[in-house]
Amino acid sequence: SVDNEGLAVKLDKAIGKISNEFVYAYPPDIPIIVPNEIITKETIVYLKKLIKHGVNVVSDSGLLPNKLLTKQE
Repeated sequence: SVDNEGLAVKLDKAIGKISNEFVYAYPPDIPIIVPNEIITKETIVYLKKLIKHGVNVVSDSGLLPNKLLTKQE
């Protein structure tokens, strides 16, 4: 589960950090990022492509398309 603690960071700054939320394409509700996963550059590039092409990408925090919630360091 995701706790309420975390750091809201811009997508490019999230690379290498640990996710503190689920990010998924809805529908069909496929997880792209899960809590405790290390966020990679490839994942951020993929997310930006989905958003650019109008795919409904949502996160637990509701901070997308600009930011992601990561673990405090």
